[in-house]
Amino acid sequence: MRIFSILIAFFTAFLLAGNASAAGIFGAKLPPLEAVKQVYAQQLEEEEAMEEESVEPRDFVDLQEIKNEIRQTNDQLREVKRLLSSTKRQKMTKEFQELTALQKIVLDFQKKIKALKPDTDGARDILEEYRDSGIWDSFNDIRRRVDLPKELAGIKRSLTTVEKLMKQKQVLKAFVALGGDVESVQAVVETMRGAYDAATQAMANADVEAVDDALMDIREGGHPGELGGMIRGMQDFSRRLKMVRDPEIRDGIKDFIKPIIVALNEGDIREARMTADELGPQIDKIMQKAVKVGKKERGSFLKKIAALEQLISDRLQVQGQKGGEGEEDESTEGEGG
Repeated sequence: MRIFSILIAFFTAFLLAGNASAAGIFGAKLPPLEAVKQVYAQQLEEEEAMEEESVEPRDFVDLQEIKNEIRQTNDQLREVKRLLSSTKRQKMTKEFQELTALQKIVLDFQKKIKALKPDTDGARDILEEYRDSGIWDSFNDIRRRVDLPKELAGIKRSLTTVEKLMKQKQVLKAFVALGGDVESVQAVVETMRGAYDAATQAMANADVEAVDDALMDIREGGHPGELGGMIRGMQDFSRRLKMVRDPEIRDGIKDFIKPIIVALNEGDIREARMTADELGPQIDKIMQKAVKVGKKERGSFLKKIAALEQLISDRLQVQGQKGGEGEEDESTEGEGG
């Protein structure tokens, strides 16, 4: 294109400098270089002006983008509506007003986005403005302030229950009989109490971030409700175990829950609960049969117990290896970053 422009400029200047007729052209002298430059510059300006006029002034957007954002506004309106009901029940005036204002913002954006077409002027700007508005961030901030009091109330109830359980002699006796370490579990309960007290104080100071920090271990490592359920479960297991008359069978079944007891003793309440959830149906099934086992079936039943115990052990070992590999990968990634 540039070569073509140069040629045009050259011959235009040539014609301006000489005779326009064929004879005049062949007899004329070459035009001055400055004349060629001027004509070439003018030609470039004209080409650039033409290119600017040919540029599409509208910024097209994909129709799917518009549909996605409409769906997003629907999700936001649904969540806002749900939370508005909670704030109304709890008489949280400030949060109710904030949510009402946020709802209006979402509705305004939704109206604009629904009116868009792929070639609408400024469509991209409207979508970007919506995405940059931080509606989810605003909503989540309000949601935390609304939900945290309920979460703290639930923790308090569960914590009070588990503290009472840890003072009952029968409960502690049954737990110790299964290999439980009362002092370790008691230390976990005290840690939970400290976390709850810190979260309550932070809530009184309206420091939502501090509340989240205080409750992190309870949320990730185990809720007092989970611990209370585990302790009751161990008490019930101990009671049912006494119904098995054969000592050897009883000891074999007792070994099934060792992984659960170990996790409780180590303070890993979430791991203990997950293991109990996995092993519970198998343990319950074999305990029902153990109560009815006679002398003739004793030998075969003991073999079944040994086989099941090995199966459980292998499964837990595989899970432990997978968990260890995951932690190693995370560690490696952290070092690389």
